[in-house]
Amino acid sequence: MEHPVRAAFCKILFWKMGGTFGPTGLPILQEGVRGKCNRAFDCGSCSHMQDWLTLLYQQGWSWGWECDRCLRETLSEDEAQNIERRVQGFYQAGRSSQRMEDDPDFDPDRPGLEGCTRCGWESSFLQLVLRRPK
Repeated sequence: MEHPVRAAFCKILFWKMGGTFGPTGLPILQEGVRGKCNRAFDCGSCSHMQDWLTLLYQQGWSWGWECDRCLRETLSEDEAQNIERRVQGFYQAGRSSQRMEDDPDFDPDRPGLEGCTRCGWESSFLQLVLRRPK
């Protein structure tokens, strides 16, 4: 069974490969610096993502992978509790059942997500949400 390749530019991959960003936050394209990820929308099991989240944790951020319903329901809750919240919008992950064992990058020690970190719903489309006290 053939699986379509999902590719997207990833700022984290670009940064990890030695890329730099301009004052506006846009990447400065450089010869030989890879930024296109062929595992797009499978960010929950990415080792580069885990490295970035570790840096964010050291800066006081917590994170989760949430379904759209939980994101909507927690917006006013986060505001009421004076929580700074960032939804990246371009880092997504899905169920581990979508990972195919014939995938050359499949790693049984780094499975995909089981579901929303708030409600457990097994969506194939979960958004990364970052939170920290203001």
